[in-house]
This record gives sequence, C-alpha cells and structure tokens, in this order.
Amino acid sequence: MKPDIVSLAMAKGDIGPEGSEAVTKVRKASDRKNSAVRRVAQAADTGEKRDQSLGTRLGFPMIVGIVALLGMILVIYAWATRDALVRPTQGDHWHAVYGVYDCTLNDETGGYLPLFQSQVDVDGVHSHQDGLIHNHPFFESSAGTRNTLDKFLTNMQVQLTDSEFALGPGNILSEDGTTCNGEEAVLQVHKWSFNFEATRGDAPEVFTEGLADIKFDNDREVYILAYAPLGADIPIPPAERFEQLEKVSPIIQSQAPVTEADLQFELPSGVGTDAEDDSGG
Repeated sequence: MKPDIVSLAMAKGDIGPEGSEAVTKVRKASDRKNSAVRRVAQAADTGEKRDQSLGTRLGFPMIVGIVALLGMILVIYAWATRDALVRPTQGDHWHAVYGVYDCTLNDETGGYLPLFQSQVDVDGVHSHQDGLIHNHPFFESSAGTRNTLDKFLTNMQVQLTDSEFALGPGNILSEDGTTCNGEEAVLQVHKWSFNFEATRGDAPEVFTEGLADIKFDNDREVYILAYAPLGADIPIPPAERFEQLEKVSPIIQSQAPVTEADLQFELPSGVGTDAEDDSGG
C-alpha cells in the first residue's frame, strides 16, 4: 500500500506532531463522510432490490388469483346452465308406459296392481289413469336432471324408497322378509329406454338403489316398479298400455330395429320369382 501525502510529510519533518494530529482528524472526518455516503448508496440499492422483489412476490399471486377467479366463474356458469342442456326441458312432451308389479298377488304367482288414480299435477309429470306417465315439465324444478321418478310418484300421492313402497293407508310393500315362492321379495325398478325394446323381449336395466331418483331420459320409455325376488320372471305391463302409448306419442321410426320380417313383401299376382322363371325355362 502506497503511503499518502500526509505520511510522507510527517516522515520528512514538514509537519509536526500538532499538525499531524489535525490532519488525522480531518482524514477521519473524511472517512466517516465517505462511509456515510456508501451506507446511503447501499441502502438505496437494497431498497430498489426490495421493491423489485416485492413486485415479483405480489405479481405471481395476483396472476394465480385472476386464474382462480376465472375458473370459479366458469364452474358457476356450467352449473347454472347444465340443467337447461339436459332434457326434458320446458316444451318437451314425453310419455312412458308404467306398471306396479306385486309378486304376492294371485297366490304368489304375481300380477299388476291397479292404475294410479291421482290427477294431481304440480310439476307437469302426471297420469290420466291410462297406464302412462305424461311428462311435460312446467318449471325448471321438474326439468333436466330434476325430472325424476319421484316427481311422478309424488303427484300420484305415493312414496318410494329403496326399502318401502307406500301405496296408501294399509298398503305398503316393504322389504321385511316377505317371500314369493320361497325367495325374498325386494323393491326394484326395471327400465327400458324404448317401448319396442320391452315388447321384443330385451333385458331391462334393473335398479335396486336410488329408485326415486331414477331420471327420465327420453320419450317412449317403459318402467316396472316391482316387488319381487331378484331375477324373477316379470312380464311387461298389459298390452293396452302400449296401445295407448301409440295413440299419444309419435312412433320413433329411427329407433326401431330392422328385421328380416321388415324386408319381406308380397309380389303382385302373376309375377313369379327368379327361381320360378329359371325353372320354367
């Protein structure tokens, strides 16, 4: 380290002890000033860095918050509009065949109970004592995902749970150990998406839980509310109910299966087949 001017002057004897002391005080004062300036500069630099760091810390949470808010808005919108996209909606008019089957009837050979007689209709899901469910929702509360079997049964003034079917005073079908032909009877719902599936013998979808919450999915369905052993052979509802369905609901041509019988036709008289033409020369 090179000696400063004051140190050289003192070494030559140009500055005495008193002058040397004064110069030392001046130099210390200068050092303190320079040190204060450095501290101020450092503080300013640190403050700037802190401001930048704070901005960075605030910016990321803000972005996350905005994204979360947008996501919440989309979820709320989806929930608010999903029922409007699920049929039936107000303006639809569907019909379904129904029947209540009790295996204990006719000496445990089983049979269908009489039709519901109630004409109450506060939801637009009712019956006209004709073996059909007439389904045209009046309100959003009975449309879309809320259009369930419970809406119909409530208007029919009966109550269905997974273990009990209350049809009226003293008339309750209950999973209480009752048997039919030695097998325990349980409450179940058989459902076909279309009437022609039931009449041609297709296997139904069978429900044993959430019975009242089963949703109506389309026009011309078939429902059997059954009290019988699981796997029992339950006949479809009486034919006149299907005939009534044809009177009130348009035939779904696009859904009907094509069979060989549909492809057969009779030739006009006097017109032979290709085989006959070949054999006749």
